[in-house]
Amino acid sequence: MDRVTAYVGEGGPRFILGLNPPDPGPHRAYVVTNVARKADVAPVVARLRHTAQAAFPDLLIEPKPFSLGSTESGQAVIRITASDEGALRAAAQEIKAAMRAQPGVIDIRDDWETRLFRMEAASQATTGTSLSVLRDRDQQIPVLVRTGGDQQALERLLDTRIITAAGAVSLSEVVTVTLATETSVIQKRNLLPTITVVGRHPAWTAQQLIDAVRPALAALPPGAAISFGGEIEENETATLAIFAALPACLMAMVMLFILQFNSMRRVTIIVLTIPFCAVGIILTLVAFQAPFDFMSNLGVFALIGTIISNAILIIEQIDEEEASGVPFAQAIVVAC
Repeated sequence: MDRVTAYVGEGGPRFILGLNPPDPGPHRAYVVTNVARKADVAPVVARLRHTAQAAFPDLLIEPKPFSLGSTESGQAVIRITASDEGALRAAAQEIKAAMRAQPGVIDIRDDWETRLFRMEAASQATTGTSLSVLRDRDQQIPVLVRTGGDQQALERLLDTRIITAAGAVSLSEVVTVTLATETSVIQKRNLLPTITVVGRHPAWTAQQLIDAVRPALAALPPGAAISFGGEIEENETATLAIFAALPACLMAMVMLFILQFNSMRRVTIIVLTIPFCAVGIILTLVAFQAPFDFMSNLGVFALIGTIISNAILIIEQIDEEEASGVPFAQAIVVAC
């Protein structure tokens, strides 16, 4: 490792466009590590994942390299929406269990974290209650209100003296303290409580991981709505954007061909070469077990453009051969 920078309690700056720092929180730390030039990042990440988690078993540690997109490649993102917190957490646990059952799946987590104990009186006596914020240049300093120094220890909270009409009594004489948990983080999407479960397999695409846990998704209760994020959502958005403008582009392309060749027969010949692209596309996707995603769509459009360009060159070469006196059949052989 070359340099290490840590941001405690905050997510840190977005120093590259594709970086999504974690949300700030007093229980979070974000560490940026620069490795030596020409170093292989994958073994470093794997070693950190093993050694750091073993050294700090009570922490959730997620070492990962920087990615160019907003989400890491191959990361499956499953969103669960329901009105009941118990149903949300139960559904998330079932999906995480299904991911853990798949060999090789790593970085399994959700974004609701754990339930925490919280006592308002204890909070005021120890950490205080935020009253305002003092701005000092680019810093925001919280202004806290809390009780005096005698009540700083949590175990002495019940000994706090309260002045009443009958005299001073201790807090333990008038209150009963019970411990209960509350949700530490509530994430919402479209104003509805939504818990997001993520997981990643180094050798799979996000769609393959989703297909592997689909039986668990189908077994969720009816009140839980499922949607997918990450690269699946990004691929769908990009694909819809492309196909929205595709009819107009095809029409403009056909009109240009008609203006160029002034012949519907030649334009028809060029267009009829497009379906032959399917032979190579299907064989390649099946041979390499590749998904038909956004990048595959770009490859298809590039292949179609190459086929059309080749057809145009062949037709123009045939015209030149015929103009020089070569018979039509021979001109086709020479052009091809």
